[in-house]
Amino acid sequence: MNIDGKLNGSLDRWLLIPLIGTIIILIIKLIAFSEVLYQKSVSVINLGDMTMHTSFLFFLSEYGFHNIVPTWYDGFKLFHLYTPGWYFFTLPIYRFFSDINLTIFVSYIVMLLFGLIASLLLGKYRNLSITKSLVFFALFFINPITIDYIFSNGRFPEFFAWIIFIFLLAILGFYEHNNSNKYSLIFLTMTLSILILSHPYVSVLGLFLTFLTLLIVRKQNKYNIILAVILSIILTSFWWTPFLQGFLSFPTEVIQIT
Repeated sequence: MNIDGKLNGSLDRWLLIPLIGTIIILIIKLIAFSEVLYQKSVSVINLGDMTMHTSFLFFLSEYGFHNIVPTWYDGFKLFHLYTPGWYFFTLPIYRFFSDINLTIFVSYIVMLLFGLIASLLLGKYRNLSITKSLVFFALFFINPITIDYIFSNGRFPEFFAWIIFIFLLAILGFYEHNNSNKYSLIFLTMTLSILILSHPYVSVLGLFLTFLTLLIVRKQNKYNIILAVILSIILTSFWWTPFLQGFLSFPTEVIQIT
């Protein structure tokens, strides 16, 4: 037992090297990205898919969810064929600052903070040390490749979905080793609901792993998980029902005013 403890402590000390290095790279990248805040010639709408995302965010603020956007070509129903999760998350930030560049930058910082919390929770329920949890966060969320892929390519909705996915893994870790209760039911239902609204592929993976968890948890927890899945599907039906209808009829219903 003492030998294992010494080995784990030694490993944690070695892991501090890549952790510190990754954090330094993150700081450098954030300084570079902060140009969008003070250089008028730099705008987030020039970053990959960010043109579409910022447009949808503006349309959500102006016209509301699932309403018709009349100013884009012949008009279209907002979020009829796209997930609204990140936009709901970012809308309060946008309305507070009323500056799209600042909104995107703040949204990214806040998502990183949520990713850190999710990683620490996952480490807690997987019996990882704080150092190992921080290294997981660094490798998964702030490695140089991920930073450029997310920020420079404008993949914010996908990034948001992966953060929720890690929260889901943490909650499933709780179910594996603890008795479920009404609070765990609420958290699992909320997490699954947000994940479904955030990204279709990540949500399918999340639901698949949730069902796999049924194979290893005790009977009481099985019922709790199944109930959470059912509730999350019901709560998000306002979005996925018209999404599936539009997806199956694509592209004939992409542009419609009625």
